[in-house]
Amino acid sequence: MEMQMPSILARSVGFVLLVCLSGCAALPGGIPVQGLEEDQVRGAFNEMMVRQQKCPAGIDADVTLTFNGFMSSGSIKGYLLTFPPAYLRFEGINPLGLTENILTTNGRRFDYVLVRQQRVYSGALNGKTQKYLTPEQAAFMSYWLIGRLPFNRLTISAVEHGRAEDYWLDMRGAGAGSAQEPSEGQRYKVLFVPRRGTVLRYVAVGPGGRRRLDVTYHYPLSKPQAELHPCPVPDQVDIKLDGHDAMSIAIRVPYPVSYLQRQQFAIKIPKDFERINLP
Repeated sequence: MEMQMPSILARSVGFVLLVCLSGCAALPGGIPVQGLEEDQVRGAFNEMMVRQQKCPAGIDADVTLTFNGFMSSGSIKGYLLTFPPAYLRFEGINPLGLTENILTTNGRRFDYVLVRQQRVYSGALNGKTQKYLTPEQAAFMSYWLIGRLPFNRLTISAVEHGRAEDYWLDMRGAGAGSAQEPSEGQRYKVLFVPRRGTVLRYVAVGPGGRRRLDVTYHYPLSKPQAELHPCPVPDQVDIKLDGHDAMSIAIRVPYPVSYLQRQQFAIKIPKDFERINLP
């Protein structure tokens, strides 16, 4: 059931941003792959990463966001704009075509505006309010949000059998831990399909092997040539936080974005809006 009440949506967003869950589940994986098969998987992955360098950097799309919380859940339609490494803007629209809320981030800070309540929440993604995304994960969220990975930022430490034609890649952060790249201590599990050149799942591993961030992608494959598309964009993204369903994003008709216009990710907040700074 679709629910458009701003108070329900606000509580659901609050669940995503503020509540810390303590769930724990076993990491996905399978039997290790070695020899020629491993070399072929690694080669296909490297080819995918090279192709992505020629793809449009971001997307501008109509989306439907569905939130799942303890007390309530709901969905809202709107517009999503992304650009690497972590620029994101979502504008939620009610059935009358009016803007209900706006969320923007550059990977370091965020602003969340409730228009009818005349209120804006602001904070740092690496602050105490952010329980799920580490600064390293937040720093390249526009990549993993649409099933991509940052070039030359992750290295494959092991290849494991998945199901059928897919493989689990055990990956480590290749950077030095700056604001724009993951640190060497970061670990990820990526479900990869060599034949299609797509990522089906992205899992950021937390302390003790916890599935801190778990993202699943579904791609439109109604046409045979979709399997060979050099720049595939998922039509459904499902996000779990600490093993709990948190958010789903249905993406419709994504328009490619090739240039960064920072003004598109900024919000002009009226002076009479109540400002709430989150630590």
